[in-house]
Amino acid sequence: MHMIFVNFKTYPQATAQNAVKLAKICAKISSKTKVKIIPCVQIADLAQVVKSIKSPVWVQHIDPVQCGKNTGKITALSAAKWGAKGTLINHSEHPLNKLQIKEVVDLAKLRKLQMMVLVKDLELAKFSDKLKPQFIGFEEPDLIGGKVAIVESEKMCQKIKKFVKILKFAKAAVGAGINKQSDIEKSIELGVKGVLVASSVILAPNPEKVLFELASAFA
Repeated sequence: MHMIFVNFKTYPQATAQNAVKLAKICAKISSKTKVKIIPCVQIADLAQVVKSIKSPVWVQHIDPVQCGKNTGKITALSAAKWGAKGTLINHSEHPLNKLQIKEVVDLAKLRKLQMMVLVKDLELAKFSDKLKPQFIGFEEPDLIGGKVAIVESEKMCQKIKKFVKILKFAKAAVGAGINKQSDIEKSIELGVKGVLVASSVILAPNPEKVLFELASAFA
């Protein structure tokens, strides 16, 4: 099954009540197109979003810490207890080192959370794949939030092909600049099972229309 992960980030358009509204749009489009769409929300919005829809909700990050004296940190236990079904790990806007990635993967597994480890090179992809997360997402940090998709560059497409081939355990996903149907179609052609989107949906004048168009390319 192909999937779309919608990273709400900290945009006001996807915060508090707006997060609930956008999550309902994700659920609606998922139901219409039969494409699994995963909202990835701020921890502060998690409980309300989980209450608002029946489909799975992920958080954007958990910290490599055990429960206890860790003021301000996000624990896997907290995310799981409030209903998260998964988490992003090592997004380029919240990077971790290898040891921290392994610690978070282990904590997520302990709490039965699914996960996507984000990577920007093949060496880290190989390392992360051995940890056996459900997804590994290949992203180009310089293209995040831009109008040029990662799959529009022939150089990046060659990297993505290699990325897909080296994965033995995780499913391949891509992110950075994905904003139109042709980006989805190219991703499928490259062997990708999921895409990570954010600003192209959240900042759109009509997020529902944009998300429907992207999901329809998978459907």
